[in-house]
Amino acid sequence: MPNKKKKTTRIVSNPEAEKLAALQAENEYLRTELAFLKKLDALIQQEKAAKAQGRQQKPSRN
Repeated sequence: MPNKKKKTTRIVSNPEAEKLAALQAENEYLRTELAFLKKLDALIQQEKAAKAQGRQQKPSRN
């Protein structure tokens, strides 16, 4: 029987890989934050437009 060697998993600390992972996580966070802020801005603009349209439709009291 041939001698089988077991593969051992070795965790090597690679600063470049860690930095890349941190940057990717930050990028994902910033993309999510930007999407949230864009959605919030769209909702605010929609609300302002609805209020402006509501003011235009009210009859004047003169």
